[in-house]
Formats: sequence, C-alpha cells, structure tokens
Amino acid sequence: MDLAVLKISNSKIPAFAKEADLECNAKPVVGSPVGAYGHPFSLDYSGTRGIVSGNRYRWGRYWVQTDAAINSGNSGGPLINLDTGKVIGINSATYSKRMSEGLGFAVQMIRACRVFKLLENKVDPSPPYIPISFAADDQIQDKLVVAAVYRKQPVVWPLNLGDRLSALAEEPEKKFKHQADLIHALRGRNGPVELLIERSGKLLTVIVPSRARPKLTGRIGVHASGIIFDAEPLKDDEVMNPDNFLFIQSVDETSIGALSGIRAWGYLASVDGKAIKTTKELCTYLSGAESDDRKVNLVTRHVDWEYRAQTRYSSHEITVLRVVVNCSQQVPSSIETETVKQVLIRSPRYDSSRTSCRPITATMIRIYEASMLAGTHLRYSLTSLPRISYKLEILLEHKQSVKCGDT
Repeated sequence: MDLAVLKISNSKIPAFAKEADLECNAKPVVGSPVGAYGHPFSLDYSGTRGIVSGNRYRWGRYWVQTDAAINSGNSGGPLINLDTGKVIGINSATYSKRMSEGLGFAVQMIRACRVFKLLENKVDPSPPYIPISFAADDQIQDKLVVAAVYRKQPVVWPLNLGDRLSALAEEPEKKFKHQADLIHALRGRNGPVELLIERSGKLLTVIVPSRARPKLTGRIGVHASGIIFDAEPLKDDEVMNPDNFLFIQSVDETSIGALSGIRAWGYLASVDGKAIKTTKELCTYLSGAESDDRKVNLVTRHVDWEYRAQTRYSSHEITVLRVVVNCSQQVPSSIETETVKQVLIRSPRYDSSRTSCRPITATMIRIYEASMLAGTHLRYSLTSLPRISYKLEILLEHKQSVKCGDT
C-alpha cells in the first residue's frame, strides 16, 4: 500500500481546521461524483472533478480508479465523495498522459483506515512477513495457491506446494482473493494466527506465525556517484540472493554511475575484489576512496541470460563522489518529522528552471538516511517506492528551518 503517515504537534494545526470524515467501512460506489485535491505543479489547493470509475486490483494493490485529473503534486491529497463529503481515497498515481486520458488511482480509504486505527492503538502497522510465493493464473485471479515456501525468513509457515489459502479461521466469510487481502488481514497481528487452507480437497486449519516487517524509515542506504545501495530484504533471497549482496536501489540519470553502465535493481557483488555486505562497511570503504581521490571497481549482478547461467556479472570502474552517509555515528532508527522541512520534487526529465518547492507530501517517500549531523545541511538524492518513475531530492536539517531557496 502506497501510504505514509506523518506526526505533527497539535500546536501546528490551525484553529479553523476540521478533522476529515473518512469512509472506513465501505468501498466507493462506481459512478459516484468525486473531487481530487492537491497541489499539482505548485498550484496550491487545486481541485478536479470526476467520478469513481471502478475499484481495481493492480500491481499487487487495491485502488480506487477515477477520471478526475491527478497530476504530479496531487499525491497524498484526498479523493472526496462530493455527495457525502467523505474521504474515500488518497491520490497516488496516474497512467502516462501520452498513453491514456482520465486514468487516475487512489489508495482505498478502507485500507488506510486499518493503518490509522492500529497507530491509534499503538500497534505497529507495518506489513507482515509473507514467506510464501503464490502461483499466478491468467484465467482465475481470485485465489492464493502456494507456489514456493521459503524457509530462511524470520517466520516459517507449515504449508505445502499447492495449498490454497482461504481465510482467517476467525473470519471465514472474508475470503482471500489476492495477496493484498492476506496482508491486510495479518497487518497488526503478532504471534500465532489460525488460517483456513484447502489441501488435497480438504479444508484444514493451520497455525502460522505473524510478525511485522521492519519499518522503511529504519533502513539505511549509501549514496555515492549517483547510486543508492541498501540491504533490501526480499522473501526469495534464499533463491535469488543467498550471498546477501547489497541491493542497487537507484541510479540517477546522467550520474557517474549511470554513465559507467550501472543499472538499478541488481546486486553489488564486490568492490575492488572484496565482498562488502553491510552499508556501514560500504560507506567506510567508499568514503576512503573519495578522500584518496581513488577510483573503485564495482562488480554488479543482474538477472540476465549468460552462457549456461541466468545471471550476468558486469564490471564498472567509477570515480567516487558525494558519499553522504556518516560512517562513524550510529544512525537513528526513526526520523523526527520536524527534521524534514521541505521537499524539492524534480523530474529527471526536467531542467533546473522547472524545479519547484513544495511542503512534504504524505505518500511515496522512502527515506534512507536521517539528519544525524546536528546543525548540518545534508542533501540526498532519494527514490520513492519501487516502480514509481519520478525521483525526489530533499534537504534535511536538524532543528532549523529550511527555505525553498536553500540548495
């Protein structure tokens, strides 16, 4: 689910502000009139009108589809039912304008409300570990059939290949149609959970352990020469990354990394012939190379066909610049909201004259590093959640204000 929740003090909420009325109990009705609100392209508090076009399951998530115009800057804004005044979704994404017209998507509020309720009850709302992969079926897309069981995750489930997950034992009427239903049902549950499954034509009850995944804001990344490396824990690592290589999360266009041929969504196999498997060790090594004005050789690995192999290794010699993580200090596990003051949203296709400054939005931000150097400006090049096309650059400062012109 594409959602971030920010905490602010009551003193910063205007006296005239009213609490939003959220639709937490029902899916939006197709055809209902809606308004999408936000700050597209720095046009503050803009609204567009349309209808609910459908409730969709795409890209592993549930969405409210609307033909109300959603543009860059609308993300995080409310999608409001104009008949009831209730917020039915959180604006999130749209298809390319060059390929479509009137195809916008918002996070379903009934899904977001689960997160809000858990936070109110001081329960970690992070999604759970799912140590299973499910078989996709182009003809029937409303069932969860076990295709792989992973045994090296923090939790292990006693399931067999071919088992079909049906529902929670305590809520048998709420059938699982997609993996998102399973994640939604287990969110906020820690400990043993009873699941109903079908095995060899028989309905059985199995007990599986449920545990929340670590928070995204606790993850640490290293930025150097336009590349972001981090430890990306994936459930199939025992198959795809048994050596626990660091993940290449992002490569900025026109950066040293990109010009050297380094691609995102691969693994860092070695640096100058050394296997480096932690971000702290990588940071220390790259910082030393930057100080010595010394080039390094990175060997990367991607899923690609090679002679008698399904992976390809590539060698890249790069100059190390802008290693922006502090290696010597312990990185905080959480980020205080007050340290993030402004966000500069810049499309890699835009030139600097089109850069604009906006308040921080409530979605699609993955923060790899915090303001751990007190009183010092840190400039980071970050990416949003996977498969979102635009990039973010943010300024972080410790307990001081940051103006839009400060770059």
